[in-house]
Amino acid sequence: MRARAEASPRALALRVGAASWTYGELDGLVDGLCGWLTAAGLPANGRVAALLPNSLEYVCLIHALVRLGQTLVPLNTRLTAAEIRWQLEQLGCELLITEDGGLRTGDWEKLTVRHHAPIQNPKSKIQNPSPQAILFTSGTTGHPKAVALTLENHFYSAFGSATKLGVQVDDVWLSCLPLYHVGGLAVIFRSCLYGTAVDLHPRFELAAVNHALDHHQITMISVVPTMLYRLVQSRTAWPASLRLILVGGAAAEEGLVRAANELGRGQRSRGAGGRWWRRRMG
Repeated sequence: MRARAEASPRALALRVGAASWTYGELDGLVDGLCGWLTAAGLPANGRVAALLPNSLEYVCLIHALVRLGQTLVPLNTRLTAAEIRWQLEQLGCELLITEDGGLRTGDWEKLTVRHHAPIQNPKSKIQNPSPQAILFTSGTTGHPKAVALTLENHFYSAFGSATKLGVQVDDVWLSCLPLYHVGGLAVIFRSCLYGTAVDLHPRFELAAVNHALDHHQITMISVVPTMLYRLVQSRTAWPASLRLILVGGAAAEEGLVRAANELGRGQRSRGAGGRWWRRRMG
């Protein structure tokens, strides 16, 4: 983040709703959060858990922990209290950051820090002492497994993405994937490395995403198949600025991909009731 802020301080870094920040502004906020975290007390094992929605504060936390040499442990916001406790115990996390009501820009005091009793025998099998993040798998075949991601992983992922998808100076990547998922984290690091912008959404809301597509000069968007299905159903065309839709998380049916590719360009959404794509599919 610091290198990017020095290279392009006035470039758009992040947009959340109607608010936006340049890389220079975001870097200053990250510095402020670093001070707040240091004063709050950082864990000796370097692992800081986060239970937060997609937000400016979460983006700043991601960059701040890198700057402080700490490891982020992003927790799924849909987990039960028992599931959260289990994951904290697996990694020996003593520090958990949550939100407390409405947050304002740089108002770090409204973040809540919860200290946990040290775990006597952490069960973590992670050997790397300083990964960027430790994420848990979905646990569809048993207990979720802890997986470490390094900054090197993010760098080569960004390099591969740039090679295959290309990078344009005016790219704006719309992301509604949760930041506790690798897909959400990847967009944050790739955009910072490229010097391009992220249009971050708290969650996938059809009206909000369509509005951003139509009014925010979005060039790229990451979705899962169900999100793409709803977008295709609600539109008669994609905006002229959109050059790429990245679909992941599950296999996309051939018919869905075909319907998305057959939409026209340069028009706006028609609302959630649109059924044009079904007629084209028939």
